[in-house]
Amino acid sequence: MGRKATGVQALLSRTVVGPKGCWLWTGAVSSTGYGWASLHGRTWRAHRLAYLLAVGDIPAGKFVLHKCDERRCINPGHLYLGDQDANMADMVMKGRQNRGESVNTAKLTRAEASEVKRLHKAGRSVRSLSHRFGVTRRAIQLIVTGRNWRSAP
Repeated sequence: MGRKATGVQALLSRTVVGPKGCWLWTGAVSSTGYGWASLHGRTWRAHRLAYLLAVGDIPAGKFVLHKCDERRCINPGHLYLGDQDANMADMVMKGRQNRGESVNTAKLTRAEASEVKRLHKAGRSVRSLSHRFGVTRRAIQLIVTGRNWRSAP
């Protein structure tokens, strides 16, 4: 039995079929929800290894993306290649990007952004709001124009 067949068998031995036809990885899973698999002394993300074994090489700079949006899925029929732009567009389309307070660089809370909007509507200047909340004028402008913190009332 060849290395490829051994790898495929090893992967399949750690999967269960999910309701949408996903082959769900039951082995080790990272904190971000992706499966981890080892084969011949090398550790891989399980979906990347599945793609490599079933479809072929993964060119440098390419990502293995999920059509099904299930991070543990290793079904080659649910996987496709894309570049960084495709990966980011997929994330936005599926609503997985960080927003509001979950953005690690956020300086304001949702409540504070709402207060900025309320105070600006009541006549407070962008400059005074930037001083009050300790952020740049640009940050305040992005909030009051709706470019940032759209979800804040």
